[in-house]
Amino acid sequence: MDSTDGEKILSRIRTFYILNYDPEDARLPRAVCTRCRNLLLKIEKGVRDPQEFREPFDFSKIVLSPPPTRLNPQPEYTCSCAMCQVARGNPVNLGIGKSFPLSRPSDPVTSTSAECLPSPRPIFVCKRCWQPVGKGIKHPCTVVAARENLAATIKGVPHASDIIASDLIKEKSVVSTGSTIKIGTRGSDLSMRKPGPRPSSSKALFSDAQVPTAEVGRFQSTLVLSLKQTEKALTFIRTWKGRDSVETGVMAKLRDEDNVLNR
Repeated sequence: MDSTDGEKILSRIRTFYILNYDPEDARLPRAVCTRCRNLLLKIEKGVRDPQEFREPFDFSKIVLSPPPTRLNPQPEYTCSCAMCQVARGNPVNLGIGKSFPLSRPSDPVTSTSAECLPSPRPIFVCKRCWQPVGKGIKHPCTVVAARENLAATIKGVPHASDIIASDLIKEKSVVSTGSTIKIGTRGSDLSMRKPGPRPSSSKALFSDAQVPTAEVGRFQSTLVLSLKQTEKALTFIRTWKGRDSVETGVMAKLRDEDNVLNR
């Protein structure tokens, strides 16, 4: 806001609201909200009625005096206007908030007040069903209760359920003679396949083993291949199936057999 706008607003305040308004008076407000600024402008234009403003507060009743301190608890001049009375008033006496004693709060651990919780008592657990025993706690002490209590305890320990499940599967895999094992549940038993590599159902002769030198020699003689052609063919086979798909040193063995036959 520039100085021209400020002078216009000041003129409107003195004309339509507070005639003797002095912005340098510390008792008077030194700001005006947007609503009042617009209302003053509309009153000046004749659109609104000056009576829409509330009756101005008599700021002249405010007595500027220092606040009470420890050295001067009762200042010589005390303003008795409504604003100062509210400011000096105790909100507790007005039903606002809650009073607290001027001291440090008591330690909740050593406090003997009614709001302090009592010291925890030791927890007793039944060694048969693992159920906490105490006043007001049901104690069925059955096999089902023991199973549920142990399951709830194990579930609260990280990775405990996984370790127990893996140990159970390993144990049943060793005992079982078939390809599946059964695990008990809250309902019917759960059947699952034994862990480990599954038996291959492929009819290939060497699906899980290396091709021996004898088979490579039969392959060479059937197709009437030279040693160089056979080596190239084995290069493709190793590229497709891996380096271990053919017996190690097969070409050296084929060359030895060829040298024996050529003698």
